[in-house]
Amino acid sequence: MTIGQVIKDNRLKAGHSQEYLATKLGVSRQTISNWENERTIPAADYLKELSQLYGFSFDAVIGLETPSYNKKKLVLKYGLLILILTLLLLTSEKSLVFYAYLTVGVIFILFLIDISKFIRKKVALWKGKENQL
Repeated sequence: MTIGQVIKDNRLKAGHSQEYLATKLGVSRQTISNWENERTIPAADYLKELSQLYGFSFDAVIGLETPSYNKKKLVLKYGLLILILTLLLLTSEKSLVFYAYLTVGVIFILFLIDISKFIRKKVALWKGKENQL
């Protein structure tokens, strides 16, 4: 989600007009429109005010933080995986080594998938900034 989309979505969720937000921030309505339509990007001090006004993370908007729902999904995914594989380990004492290797292997594969997604996002962000120069 782009910065403009985040601003517009949060403004609409709060029931605010562009005029209201412009008055609140001390800018013109056209400035708000330009931000929301990705013609311009708000300065950091405006992003900070917007994040405080609407309760979103400044770091998440500029790409420095993973949204918390993704963190919760990761914890849930790995937690369930470890629980299931632990239950499998308890079912058969003969196959303990096999299940241990299986657990480590599956966790490692999931870790690699998550890391590759993270790297792809960062490369896409970097390429986008390179094109703006």
